[in-house]
Amino acid sequence: MRPTEVKAHAAPITKPPESQSSPLDPPATAGPSEVSDVTPRILIPTQDLAPDDPALRCARLNFPEAEVHLLHVVDLLPPLDLLADVGDTALTQARDLLDVLGPGEVVVADQPAGVILDRARSGAFDLIVMGTERRGRLERFFLGSVAEAVVRESPIPVLTVRAPADRLTRIRRVTLLHDFSPSAERALGTVRTLWPGAAVTLLHALDPESLHTPFPVTIPEGGSAADQFIHRNQAWRQGAQRQLDALGGGEVVQGEPAELALDRARTGQTDLLALGTVSRTGVGRLLFGSVAQRVVRESPVPVLTARAAPERR
Repeated sequence: MRPTEVKAHAAPITKPPESQSSPLDPPATAGPSEVSDVTPRILIPTQDLAPDDPALRCARLNFPEAEVHLLHVVDLLPPLDLLADVGDTALTQARDLLDVLGPGEVVVADQPAGVILDRARSGAFDLIVMGTERRGRLERFFLGSVAEAVVRESPIPVLTVRAPADRLTRIRRVTLLHDFSPSAERALGTVRTLWPGAAVTLLHALDPESLHTPFPVTIPEGGSAADQFIHRNQAWRQGAQRQLDALGGGEVVQGEPAELALDRARTGQTDLLALGTVSRTGVGRLLFGSVAQRVVRESPVPVLTARAAPERR
């Protein structure tokens, strides 16, 4: 079924010139003090069109001056021509509810993730804020069919919200998993731009049993395989700490990345987790399945994910 757009109290979606970069992509040389006071353009896919929608609540708490565009996708099966009365009623209700919440649009489509990604690729938005729990349906089903596809494929950063609206607070403490990849660098730039006053902790996870390191390391020749691993991990730790220090400081912690991040969230040490979704090796789907997917699914605090920024022309 081709998407049918039904716009209610619609805000225009205008694609900027190709040479215009997102305000969430600061110069590569920017440091913690070199941040812009930007007003982000936010796309909020809303599932229930309710005032207490977690994504809407999170956006209003953290970006009260932002330009917000709501997107509600109606998935009606069987097709509308077989259930005309039901379809008309659902669309009328959706339009009325959206009018109350703010500017946006109602779209009829059988692929919600595709509609969201089309908007993300339009160049009209800097950030997506979306929930990961669909009321009345299995959370895992929604994640697998919509949110995970958006997080994995969106060209702009995505802020996912799993907690109920009444448990959300303003973001003042951020823990960022940094693997020194371009996607992690973009996540860091986004955090520093959106939350310039937040306390940001950079966390690099060193998995001693991993077969790969995030950057080349030099180890002495000879010795047993066990000795080689010990020397490699020592070089890995030292190299990671040097890179973190160059970024303003951070911690190298031994363990599995997702579990380390989730532990910080579960114990109340952070208000936001942030990470990239593509590793330096480029196996994006594998990394997403092993780290970002679990963090998005299980984190009790919002999660910011970002892919590497596209090359500027």
